[in-house]
Amino acid sequence: MLLLCCAFVLCSCNRPALYEYQAVSHDGWLSTDTLRYELKEVPHDGWYSLTLGVRYDDTYAYDDLWLVVERRLGDHSRLRDTLHMTALQDTVGWQPRGSVLHEHEEMAAATRFTTQQMPVRLLVYHIMQHQRLTGIMDVGLKVE
Repeated sequence: MLLLCCAFVLCSCNRPALYEYQAVSHDGWLSTDTLRYELKEVPHDGWYSLTLGVRYDDTYAYDDLWLVVERRLGDHSRLRDTLHMTALQDTVGWQPRGSVLHEHEEMAAATRFTTQQMPVRLLVYHIMQHQRLTGIMDVGLKVE
């Protein structure tokens, strides 16, 4: 019983402070659509990495994706980072099929969070030239 409790404690210590995916509309991700995440607490004051994950299928027509991660801290200050994900479609002569689900994950920023700043609201939106992006299923945010 003691070993089981120790294993549970060790596994829970390595969990990210936030790891959440949010679905994008099946009709496409509009440039006005903002995905909202909330970081309610952090285990300790310190530096954390913000990593974005995107799940998309073969109907996504571009080989890159420009995203903004905006952090709204408890004191109402705003910090923005721009993330350029590249090599989403890495095959030459790529043709849309719409059947294969891909996943791409990339670190967006490193930031310092303190318990006094909580909660922190994190917003994600795209800044691509086209208003509507199709083929993106969901976008995840991991804070660890």
